[in-house]
Formats: sequence, C-alpha cells, structure tokens
Amino acid sequence: MTGETSSRQAPQPHWLLERGAPIFFTVLLLAQLLLSVHQLSQTSDEADHLHAGYRYWKCSDYGFNPEHPPLVKLVAAAPLLVRNFHDPLPQACGNVRRKDIDFEAARRFLYSTENPASILFRARVAVSIFSVALFICVWCMAKRMFGLTAAVLVSVIVVFEPNILANGALVTTDVPLAFGLLFAVYSFYLCVQRRTLPYVALGGLAVGITLAVKHSGVLVAPILLALAVAEPFVTEKINRWRRCGTNLAMLAAAFAIGILVLWATYDGRFSARPDASPMYDEANYLEAHGFLPTVAVPALLKARVLPESYLVGLHEVLAESEEGRSVYVLGRIYPKGRWFYFPVAFTIKTTIGFMLLVILGAACRRFWSQYRREALFVALPPAIFLLFSLQSNLNIGFRHVLPMLPFLALLAAAGVSTWAQRLRWRWVIVGLLVAMHAFSSARVFPNYLCYANELWGGPSQVYRYLTDSNVDWAQALNEARSYVAKYPGEKCWAVFPYHIDVRDYGLPCLDFEHPVMQGQTLTPIPPRLKGVFLVSARSLSLLNPPEYGFHYATPFVNQTPTAKIGGSAMLLYVGEFDMSVPAAMRQVLIAHEELVRGDIEQAIADSRRAVELLPVSGQAHFALCATLSARGNFDEATSECRLAFELLNRHPELNSKGIKDLTSFMRRRGMELSSHATTN
Repeated sequence: MTGETSSRQAPQPHWLLERGAPIFFTVLLLAQLLLSVHQLSQTSDEADHLHAGYRYWKCSDYGFNPEHPPLVKLVAAAPLLVRNFHDPLPQACGNVRRKDIDFEAARRFLYSTENPASILFRARVAVSIFSVALFICVWCMAKRMFGLTAAVLVSVIVVFEPNILANGALVTTDVPLAFGLLFAVYSFYLCVQRRTLPYVALGGLAVGITLAVKHSGVLVAPILLALAVAEPFVTEKINRWRRCGTNLAMLAAAFAIGILVLWATYDGRFSARPDASPMYDEANYLEAHGFLPTVAVPALLKARVLPESYLVGLHEVLAESEEGRSVYVLGRIYPKGRWFYFPVAFTIKTTIGFMLLVILGAACRRFWSQYRREALFVALPPAIFLLFSLQSNLNIGFRHVLPMLPFLALLAAAGVSTWAQRLRWRWVIVGLLVAMHAFSSARVFPNYLCYANELWGGPSQVYRYLTDSNVDWAQALNEARSYVAKYPGEKCWAVFPYHIDVRDYGLPCLDFEHPVMQGQTLTPIPPRLKGVFLVSARSLSLLNPPEYGFHYATPFVNQTPTAKIGGSAMLLYVGEFDMSVPAAMRQVLIAHEELVRGDIEQAIADSRRAVELLPVSGQAHFALCATLSARGNFDEATSECRLAFELLNRHPELNSKGIKDLTSFMRRRGMELSSHATTN
C-alpha cells in the first residue's frame, strides 16, 4: 500500500521527460537565437522586409516588396505599431515600386530612428516565433510517429542545427518556410490517419501559412500531392484507389482553405495598391519563358484567383530563378546555377555528426519496414524539395533548401533510435554523433551564418568555397568596429556590396562601392593607398559579374588578411596596396557622369586615364569608345569598342552584362566587330 501511494505522489521520469523536455529545448533554442542575433548587424534584406511590413500595417500597400508574401513581414513589423515612424518616401503608400528605391527607403527608415538596433532586435524577437513553432512541430511529429526517444534525439539535432540557428531570428523567410512546410506535411499525415474535418481544417491552415511566408512555398502542392497518391500504395493492399481518391479529396479541401488563408494575409483584396493603381513604372514583368510565368500566372491574374501582389511576386521569383545569377562554389565562378551546388553546400554547411546520423538512420532497414507510412512522410518531402531546387539557377545560399533539414533530422532521429533499440552499445555511437553535432555548432557561437564543418576548415575558411548568405550577409559590422578601433589615426576604407552604410555601425570607413550613399562625390582613387581596409567576403569572392570589368576587391584577392571577422564574413587588411583596378573603375564612373553632363572632352580624358591605369580592362576601353563616339571620332571609337569586346570575351562568365551592353551599343552606333572577334 505504501509503495502504491508513493508511486502516485512521485511523478514518473517518463512523464517528466514528456512535459519537461520540450520546455527545456524551447528555452535553449530561444536563448541561442536571441543571444547570437543580438550581436549581429542588420543582414542584407532585413530592413527592406521590416519597412514593407510596416507599410502593410499602416496602409495595406502590398505593392511594396511583392517578391515575398506578407506574413513574415507583418509579424516582424507588429512590435513597431506601438509608435509612429517617419517613412522617408514622400507619399510612401502607393509609391511607384522599384527595387533600388525600396532598399534605399528601407535603409533610411531603419536608421532614421533613435535606436535602430533596438527596433531591429524587437522585430527579430517577433520573427523567432516561427523557430519556436518549428521546434514544437518537430517534437510533436517525432513523438507521435516514432516515440519519445526519437523526439528527444530530434530535439537535440534541431536545437543545435547551425543553419536553423543562423536564420531562425532574422527578419527573413527561410525558417518560416521550413515551419510551414513541416506543419503542412504533419497536418496531412494526421488527415490520412484520422480522416476528420478538424484535421482537414488544420491542414488548410498549414497550407495557407506555407503559401503566405514565401513563394517557394508553392512546392507544398507537389509534395502533398505525391504523398496523397503514394500513401495508399505504401500502407494498403486493397482499396488503394479508393483511399487515394479520399486523400485527394481531403487535399483539395485543405488547399481551398489554404487559399482563403492566403487571401486573408492580403486583407482579402485583389489589388496590390489600396487605390488599385499600377505597381510599376517599368515593364510589368521581368522577361521569362516557360508555362508557369507566361501562361499560368497571367491566366490567374486575369481570373483574379489569387491576390495581384502574390502573383506578380511569384512571376518575379520564377523569372529571376530562370535568369539566374553567377554562382561561386568551390572557389570557382559559374555564370548560372549548377546542379551540384546544394549537395556540395550541404556537405560544407551541416555538421559532420548530423551527416553521419542521417546516413546511419537512412541505412536502417528495420526503420523502413517498421514505419512504412511515417518513413514516406519524412523522406519524400525533402527529396521532392531538393529535386526542384537542383533545377534552380538561383544558387545564392544553402538557406534556400533549409526546409529539408527538419525532415532529415526526423529521419536521422527515427532511424538511429530504431537501429540502436536492441543493442545498448549502439547508443554509445549515437550519443557520440549527437555530441559531435552539438559541440561543432556551439563552438561557432554567435557566427552561425558563417558555419562550416571541420572537414572544410570551419568558419574561418568557408569563404574559399561559398559566398553570399553562406558566409557574409552583412552581419559582421558590429564585430568589425572593435577591430578597426585597434588602428586609431589610420584611414579606413570598405569594400562592402550591401546597401548599408557602414558608418551607421560606427565604422569611419569610406565605401568604395557606394560613395554616393555616403554623400561623397565621385572623386578619383589614388593608384596606391595605405591604411585599414575592410573587405566583404562576398566582394572578395567576386560573386557578381564585375560591372566595369573588374572589382573593388581585386587588390586583396591574393593578399593574406590581418584578421578574419565574424568567422570570415569580413576580412581586415592593413598596409599599402596597389589600387590601380579600383582607380580605373572609378575613372570609368566619373567619365560616364561627365558624358551625361555633356562635358565630352573631360570624359574622354578620364576614359583615357582609366585605360592607362588598366589597359586589360574591357570596360575601360568601352568607356573610351563611348566618349570618342560622342565627339564623332568614329574610327577610333570603333577600334576601342572592338578591343573592349575582345578583352571582355576572355572571361565571358565574369562579363556577360558588359558584353551584352557593348554589343547593343555597337549595334546602335552602326559599328561592326572585326572579322576575327568571336564570342566565347
């Protein structure tokens, strides 16, 4: 009797674990997210998203920043509603939309406030709700499908996953998409198990959230469709087609509800602008091909099936993905995306322990036979997501496939817990791999954005293999301030590609790439400079095709940095450097401005100076061609254009824009290429 009473009074360890573990891991996740993000400067897109969200709340102007649906931006801007902020755009609501204007207005909006760091942090705290929701969804899914042990294992994996920690509290859309997609798949799993209206409604809510956080959320459609068709053939031996029909009917109902949820995030209004005015002052759409952007989206717009802003943004994303951008991977630049980009990035950006856990879990045959339906719902979604991602020409960050990671974590946790179930010594291996995963992630705090595993040299070497948001997303300006302070009295320059003024972070550096943004005039750059140079890792990788033939970071490509900041997000160089490349680039810009003003003679002189500084620059010769043509020196101009064409085509992958502009210029002027000049 006494023993029975004691057992009733004392909570069982199993009960404590079920209720205490999710609370503990949620607190641990939030602590890592907020403590790390508090130390980071604004990343590239955050101000633009925050400003857009504020305008959505204030005047429902969804024509602003349509390339992303509004839900994340509305959540981020909600803490700003306690007070009014000055919007730097006159008549901001309904203002003609253009990307360069958007980013400049967003910068002014954030940094004109009394405490921009505090404003940004509040928005980041609000957005972190998606990370918490992602973890809760992972916990519930693992516990229901595979049991408590798998739930605890997957919690450790997710809470210490460096890519989730890197993006989980930023005002961006990648972790929200990961949550939305996982929530949609889990809800549909509950639907096919229970087949009740409440679960169908829950699935509709999940689909709506997925569509409303990011345009790539449309992949929820093929993923759920594949699950609806495949599930009966995995779990049933009779009545498969009938069950398949029931699954498809539930899916159709869920999508009908999801579309209503999407409409609700746009206030139930078709027109992007409150007054139904046009969104653009330029061509309505970027040029694109294919069925979706040329047939499906225009048809949906005409029929007003979905909100205008959503469809215009979807078209923009499809067009940009089709056009692509140059990609930097494994130290080499490619003009467009490569199929191997995301697989390579996975081996760099995830921990060794996590990769081994995924391999070990996937190799457990008993897992696949014991959990047939569950394995389908965990393994098929990331496979389909990756399949679509491999076809994208937009390879600018591993974060774009971040929605795969929770599914892989579930696969790993369920697989290894099944594998280790019967033999205790196997738990030692599992424990070591989980510890490796957690330690590798924790040791890079707070520089999760720059994470690379030990096989690739860690965060200090990742800039040699990847770039953009894999390494440098403008997040290291706060840390850079303390490094620059070590060199008082030295002049400071910055090579920084993002639309952020480094001086807003207390850095007294002149920005080579954005002098006008800093209120500077375009003055010549001396051919040699001495001082402190802050160089963005993204600029150093020469990711973007150099607009004028070379890049401002060129002088530092083969130099050893004095320090690596934020892992390797920014590199610090101290000393005297040959600046002939930046000097020539600046002369080209100055010549262009003079030509626009009508000062042709001075433009010619500055173009010749650019050619003297950098005779191998195709853009310098192009500038001289343009200025000579304006004066009427047709023969000499043609000769310069032909030389420019030849020089640019030595590296067409770096100069595609320059080649296109030059060819168009020569065609308009009636110039012909020499017979021996050919494109590469």
